[in-house]
Amino acid sequence: MGLCVLILSGLGACKDQPLIDQNETISERRWFREQEAEFVVKVDDPSTTYDLFLNIRNSIDFQFSDLYLQIQQKNPDSSRIQYTVKIEMTNGEGMWVGKGSGSIYSQQVRFLKKYQFPDSGIYIFKIKQNMRANPVEGIHDVGIRIAEQAL
Repeated sequence: MGLCVLILSGLGACKDQPLIDQNETISERRWFREQEAEFVVKVDDPSTTYDLFLNIRNSIDFQFSDLYLQIQQKNPDSSRIQYTVKIEMTNGEGMWVGKGSGSIYSQQVRFLKKYQFPDSGIYIFKIKQNMRANPVEGIHDVGIRIAEQAL
């Protein structure tokens, strides 16, 4: 009985592992429009459904209530898909969104829900800021998390 529970819990734990959960540090917290954070993901099973999230870590030096990002997905066949994402950095009262520690705030925002990749293979995601300001001050890290759709 104990062995069955151990095996079943081990199988469940494997399913909780994301394809990727990785961040890239923005140099000197000054994100220039030309800077791209790049993430490489290997997809083995295109029939699996995923949720895709953006990870953002900012300081109170960020001067805007929203952050606009461009995400480019390069597929194994070299075709590309472009996404534009708006992330609310503050709520209606001007308070920072996310988990805070001192003057640093982190949040994870889903930008695709129930997504199936078109094919197996290597995918490349490039993320860059799409704000009027260049550079944008106060962004510490940007990242991506791709995990199986929760049941």
